[in-house]
Amino acid sequence: MAITFDPKKYVNRGPRPLPVILLLDCSTSMVESCYGTNISRIEALNKAVRDMLDEFSAHCTKDSAITVA
Repeated sequence: MAITFDPKKYVNRGPRPLPVILLLDCSTSMVESCYGTNISRIEALNKAVRDMLDEFSAHCTKDSAITVA
């Protein structure tokens, strides 16, 4: 029995989810300066997460969706 592809039966299920789970430190040690700078560790972490989310949104396509938790 031959299997043939029928494009009318094809169902697009939407973009493929790419889950990202962040585990971030928000302890009291994060208020200390970041390795000799005047920026606290939590400020550096927040900037890094914002930059990461900007990059994720720039790379989302109709075929994939990055979800962050």
